[in-house]
Amino acid sequence: VLYGLRENPGPGQGKNHTGIDFELAKGSDVYATADGVVVFSRFGPNYGNYLRIKHGDSYSTQYSHLDNATVKQGDKITRGQVIGLVGNTGLSKIPHLHYEIIKDGTMVDPKDYLPKLPG
Repeated sequence: VLYGLRENPGPGQGKNHTGIDFELAKGSDVYATADGVVVFSRFGPNYGNYLRIKHGDSYSTQYSHLDNATVKQGDKITRGQVIGLVGNTGLSKIPHLHYEIIKDGTMVDPKDYLPKLPG
């Protein structure tokens, strides 16, 4: 599922999807996309197991529906480091990673920051 307005199960029920969903096998490694510090790692009813990494003054990334996190609050993270495992927690019907980018406190479309693929 991509970023933006999407249909909810109820008729005419639209909802803003604040990230990108990557369908992956349960237990797959989740990697940090940039250096930073873990600001929290917790469980919530919607996101399930999730964590947020702060990258300097403007950006943060959030990784949701994890089976578990392998890092904790305060840990310094490097780009490419394994930070958790893909799960199916919270409001999730299949194992996947929900990935968000927050710029200056506002959710932004992650596709604008991901590498462009050929084709």
